[in-house]
Amino acid sequence: MENKQLLAVRLFNQGLLRPLEQPTAAFARIVGIQSQQPQAAWLNWALHTAAPEAAFFKQLVEQRQLVRAWGQRWTLHLLSPADLQLVISARQAEKLPAAYFRDQKDQVLAVVAAIKQLLEHQSVFSRASLLAELQNEFPNLPLDGRFIYAVLQFLSAQGALYFDASSTTQNWRIIAATPPQNDTNALAVLIQRYLAGFGPASMTDFVRWAGIKLSTVRPVWQQFVAQRRPFQAELFSLQDYSRSQLQELTDELAAKVLIAAPYDASMTGYANKDWLMPPRLQKIMWTKNGILRAPIIVNGELSGYWIQQVKGARLHFTIVHWQTLTANVQQKIQAKLVPLAQLQSLSPTFKFQQLT
Repeated sequence: MENKQLLAVRLFNQGLLRPLEQPTAAFARIVGIQSQQPQAAWLNWALHTAAPEAAFFKQLVEQRQLVRAWGQRWTLHLLSPADLQLVISARQAEKLPAAYFRDQKDQVLAVVAAIKQLLEHQSVFSRASLLAELQNEFPNLPLDGRFIYAVLQFLSAQGALYFDASSTTQNWRIIAATPPQNDTNALAVLIQRYLAGFGPASMTDFVRWAGIKLSTVRPVWQQFVAQRRPFQAELFSLQDYSRSQLQELTDELAAKVLIAAPYDASMTGYANKDWLMPPRLQKIMWTKNGILRAPIIVNGELSGYWIQQVKGARLHFTIVHWQTLTANVQQKIQAKLVPLAQLQSLSPTFKFQQLT
């Protein structure tokens, strides 16, 4: 498979080449949307959805059809409660790195036990109410900051709780959850779901995305792909594509302008990023401090990224690009960004900035 075909098929499977009609499909297709920054997750959903509506997203949050919790690679995601349970079941053999406990594991486990008891009597706690309860019991512990996050990550990994989907780092609510049953088939199901949304992909890609040890994944992966024909080298997909289908997707990508949000699945879902961008651009798009920029793809080529900034009632978009963009392409990029401003009830402005 040529790289341009791989690019087209992956973007198609992710729902970026052809946004998904079902409003909840984007969350299911990529098994949750990374939400280190909650706004980035919301934008990701909008750009993978054919007709996004802010009211519908708000409804999903209010009805707890979306939750926020640590998913793949111990990063925060927005995902359905069922998918959270799937991820937890698939990762049941994984443990938080020792560094997370900062030499306070005994204290962390003591607070974990206390929170479990609290959740038996009250199912929802705000940050303030939970810390107040814990301060009474542990007056000498530094309960905020990294310590409480280690506690909450430990409980989340056990399936004991999750965050309300509207939670932020500074303002969160935890909600009691029922730990999932031991599901020995969960890893195979997660592999299948991954290939459906990210394929063609390799075992190494899955390990990078899921954060599950290679030794755990290998036997399940090998059994799952044993009867499947690889696309290219070690890349597998759930679907076989005919030559005409590949040509159709490749031609469609070559004729389109696409934008994605920060932390898009195309940036986080694979071990090797060369399929999307050459190494010289990876340092621009994926910075050392963990910022994953919002890609702009023009005629099948990564051409730049975009940034948004709110000032009053206006949403200022800055389009940073290294490829020369014609007036027609600039208009198409603006047309892609305008709905994002409308979803936020803001008036857009645009600035194009070419890197030299």
